[in-house]
Amino acid sequence: MRVEWTGHALEQVARRGLSRDLVEEALRVADRVVPSGVEGRSVAEKKYRDASGQLYLLRVVFERDAERAVVITAYRTSRLSKYWRDAR
Repeated sequence: MRVEWTGHALEQVARRGLSRDLVEEALRVADRVVPSGVEGRSVAEKKYRDASGQLYLLRVVFERDAERAVVITAYRTSRLSKYWRDAR
């Protein structure tokens, strides 16, 4: 699957200190994909630990068609229980 980025997504990922590689990995091997609440969009979610061992949930909002995924935005949160029931 080809990954494309909106200008907004590139700005937000840079501002939030996320790597593009991490975001693309979350799209390719998400722990789960859920509806975003906006028609045609989904959210890929991936749990990961940073260098200090802190557990985060990376959420990538995207649109997909047969050939590509377009990243709309991405962010991480340490409040896993807000989005994921079994956050351990």
